[in-house]
Amino acid sequence: MKKLLLITLFLGLFLGCDKNEDHHAILEPIFELELNGNSVDPFEFYRVVNTYGGIKEENGVITKLFVLYLQRDEGDPRLDVEHFAVILKDIDGLDNGQLLDIGLYQNPIIDSKSTQLEIPGDQDYIVYAYTTVADVHDGLICLEAEGEFWNPYQQAFYTVKAKLENYPIGQDVTATPYAYLLN
Repeated sequence: MKKLLLITLFLGLFLGCDKNEDHHAILEPIFELELNGNSVDPFEFYRVVNTYGGIKEENGVITKLFVLYLQRDEGDPRLDVEHFAVILKDIDGLDNGQLLDIGLYQNPIIDSKSTQLEIPGDQDYIVYAYTTVADVHDGLICLEAEGEFWNPYQQAFYTVKAKLENYPIGQDVTATPYAYLLN
């Protein structure tokens, strides 16, 4: 049943992501977020909403990283304040010039593609997480993510669903405190 759900999710994303052939038209970015079954406006709930994507090639191995970083407080992105991050990492990326490869990113980790959900604190942990990256084009990403994690700030389990369509991938290493994961 879970595999059928993942295949359905992937097909829906693949068919639903708008890849506009008219290069003069501006694609509208979409960011939808659901916490514990409730729709949340990420730009009202969080004060800092940033992304970061990077590539590292070492000894013929390509590592790719994408981070969606959401911080509750104003100010510079930091690890020691309440925040939430979806971190996608591929430790065996394709040499295709894209900031991230399409496919399924999971936790627990099954292959080279992993999803992490981060809340700072010594008690945070992931129950499960998976992300389907349907498309990456022209510095934009289309994905859907779902997971459950323990939030030590709220002392509660959270379920999260996120959808990004034609969302810009930032390349400023200071936009999130997680660029170090590329090393």
